[in-house]
Amino acid sequence: MIAALLADARNAMIGLARLVSFREGWRPCFDTSTNGLIRSFGAMILAAPAFVMFVLAANYIVSSAGAVSAEARYTPLEAIGSYARIWLLFPVVAIAVVSVLGLKHRYVSWVVVHNWAVFALLHLAALLYLLYPAGLADTTALAMLLQLYLFARLFLHWRVAVSALETGMATGAAAAGIPIILDLLAIYLVSR
Repeated sequence: MIAALLADARNAMIGLARLVSFREGWRPCFDTSTNGLIRSFGAMILAAPAFVMFVLAANYIVSSAGAVSAEARYTPLEAIGSYARIWLLFPVVAIAVVSVLGLKHRYVSWVVVHNWAVFALLHLAALLYLLYPAGLADTTALAMLLQLYLFARLFLHWRVAVSALETGMATGAAAAGIPIILDLLAIYLVSR
């Protein structure tokens, strides 16, 4: 099972690289069957170590920065809740988005590609956050890199929506934006 999941991950990363660089041939890298949809949630298993590293690095940054209160640290329960939100909110919101857009037949494609995009983004976020504990970036450099990460994240979500839904740029931006806004709203509501 793990070998097949790793093969899926490898193919998906090749597909994402093609998708982001506006090259053809990205679609065959993703299994958009019902089995492929189920297996794409295996990315959650493969990304878990990166998420743990992200949480540990974020907690280290908060504790060593001193200016931020200790309440800003992730507790184990908050980390589990965040990880569940990352993987489970989008598929639910995507059902509503594709229904409104009349693109229900593209739902599986969008979720599969999105899941693998989240896998890649979690690894990139962990890598960036680990630069500070490794002594390779101070907080200012890290803040600049995280701004670039946010732009890359928005671009990737837009690109995935446009391509997987086979829609125009503006519709893809709206489709990608709705789950992002609802995710931010969920974060806000939980943090209150």
